[in-house]
Amino acid sequence: MKLSVKNTNGTNSETKVRYIEVLSPILCPKKPNKKGPKSTGNEGILEVDMGARSNGSVETKVFPNPTNSTLHIQTREGTRFQLVDLTGKAVRSGITQSTSTSLDVTDLMPGSYFIRLEHAVSSQTLKVLISK
Repeated sequence: MKLSVKNTNGTNSETKVRYIEVLSPILCPKKPNKKGPKSTGNEGILEVDMGARSNGSVETKVFPNPTNSTLHIQTREGTRFQLVDLTGKAVRSGITQSTSTSLDVTDLMPGSYFIRLEHAVSSQTLKVLISK
């Protein structure tokens, strides 16, 4: 497996060899005109666009990370979010009602999770650690 990573404007890139391909419909959606992993047509090669970490003109923040009680999301109002475990199971989901949203994670098992944030013009997935 070969992994190529480049920024949005293509000025910086890096290629790594011997990566494992992991495809999940939640973490790697195949939607046209959306940022995220995409096939290049070459078998065994996955390209990931590591472009802007902002949701439109509003910077997205997810904190504290790691957390053991409450996860705070600062992003654009109306952003869909989904917190998933490593198996791809959604453990929290919803739509932000304001620019600041808090999620109670006290009942979740410690470990790694991913939060997918999706708005009309952009989407991103961030890793979140839950500790006890």
